[in-house]
Amino acid sequence: MKKIIIAMAAIAAAFSMASCSKEQTVSHKENPIVGKSVITASIENDLTRTTLEGNDDEGYKVFWSAGDNLFLCDEGGSRDMNWVAEYKLDDSSVGSPKGTFSWHTGDYFIPVNKSYQEPLIENGNVYVATHPFDLMDLDNFRLIWKTEQTYSTTDRYIPMYAVAECTKDGEADFKFTNLGGMLRLTVKGSAYIRSIKISAAENEAMSGSFLVDEDDNDNMVGKMGNGAGDVENYIILDCGANGVRLSEEGTDFYISMPCHYIIDEEIMKWVLEGYSDVTITLKDTDGKTCVKKLNNKKLFIERSQITTATFTASEFKANVPEGALPGKFSVSADKQVYFSQGNLTATVDAAGKPTAWKFAANQYDYLGEGGANKTIGTAVGDVDLFGWSTNAIKYGISTSTNENDYSGDFVDWGKNIGDGSTWRTLSKDEWVYLFETRTNASSLYKYGVTVCGKTNCVVIAPDGFTGTIETSYDATAWAIAEAAGLVCLPAAGRRYGPNVSYVGGSGHYWSSTARDSNYAYLVSFSSSAVSPGSYGLRNFGFSVRLITESK
Repeated sequence: MKKIIIAMAAIAAAFSMASCSKEQTVSHKENPIVGKSVITASIENDLTRTTLEGNDDEGYKVFWSAGDNLFLCDEGGSRDMNWVAEYKLDDSSVGSPKGTFSWHTGDYFIPVNKSYQEPLIENGNVYVATHPFDLMDLDNFRLIWKTEQTYSTTDRYIPMYAVAECTKDGEADFKFTNLGGMLRLTVKGSAYIRSIKISAAENEAMSGSFLVDEDDNDNMVGKMGNGAGDVENYIILDCGANGVRLSEEGTDFYISMPCHYIIDEEIMKWVLEGYSDVTITLKDTDGKTCVKKLNNKKLFIERSQITTATFTASEFKANVPEGALPGKFSVSADKQVYFSQGNLTATVDAAGKPTAWKFAANQYDYLGEGGANKTIGTAVGDVDLFGWSTNAIKYGISTSTNENDYSGDFVDWGKNIGDGSTWRTLSKDEWVYLFETRTNASSLYKYGVTVCGKTNCVVIAPDGFTGTIETSYDATAWAIAEAAGLVCLPAAGRRYGPNVSYVGGSGHYWSSTARDSNYAYLVSFSSSAVSPGSYGLRNFGFSVRLITESK
């Protein structure tokens, strides 16, 4: 990534508005102060904001654009503030690096013995301005870095801040400084892009409320978070319902971003740090997504600079959670779910203790009698048949035939396996709804199906499926079926103690619902039937197929 510097001025001043409270509006009383205030706003070297011109070699010149409005207030200091107002760019200043702004509208406060028809900028007072106008949350008097931004080919900006001391009644000259930087994504491809989401690690704020403070070079910057906790670790660029078409040469997308600072505890100062775990998610107008991750790299956003990145959006997939299949399945009157890409599998050590959890690579995969651990606890390897138990996670995959060794449930597997996800097992009622109650339920599954050589599988179709579920699929046919959302539950058999049996003949999948202290509910199937309300002893090893809810 290379950076293009935008020339900007440094203004060293403090912006303290967190404790401002909006008082009763002043009515127009006798002898109100009436004045016409006109302000000018620019950046040193005659370089300023919205319309970008130039190229990578020349840098970027920016000019005021039609519709640019400023937020302005007198810096009386917290509760002594007299007024806030919106100033609008004069038409004559469009396209100019130095703009003239006139009063548009405003609010006035009464902790002073004055009233206004229009706020008058007075000699000797200090005033604070920000751009754009809606950078300020007027209801709470907080600065807000937008979580949702709008794509534009002309109106691109970095939020700005300025302080000016009035030396003549009715006039003030502001020289703005950038509070953050800009990310320019150049994306190659042919899709129509509906939105772009940039996200970072969960504890690294990219948008929401922020404060203005000095960096180590005495420049004013936006520092995310003001103690209220209303921040997000992402920014979304809205490209409109019709989308923005990509080109093979590359299409540019500009996203205004704050710099990321952390406290260096050794020197007790804020230092610039790159965003980590950065993910770029593009959504096309068909609702499919293309996800790019900056693996082992950090995204540095610096004040008054444009950071650039170029990549090719080559593959768009259905917008489903990572690790899930594309079909949606109703499991109650108001809930749909996605199934995981394969059965749950644990990697165990020689004592049978799980060391890692994963999904099978393919829906039809299972270990059973052909796996490395036919006799569990005697060799290191993968297993995929579990008792109805959280003890299996805490203490290992037990080989006991005593049902009292098993307790707990699989209601929230994501939490149990420690990845913080929302994967879980279906309840008994949800399994029953899936097979018996949802619209056209009886036509949306078939048992005794052979999938890629695995016999007696159950194949389940998603809601609204109008095709035909076949009795046998080779690899080519199954790839097409899977893309249409079909789910395969393989007949992985069952385990009792250390021994596995009925592999390829029957399948048994746990629910999250207990029947009593010894039994739990499951769905069982064979070559001749499916029973979603059956139950079994908790110490039997059965398959686990996880789901995540559709939002």
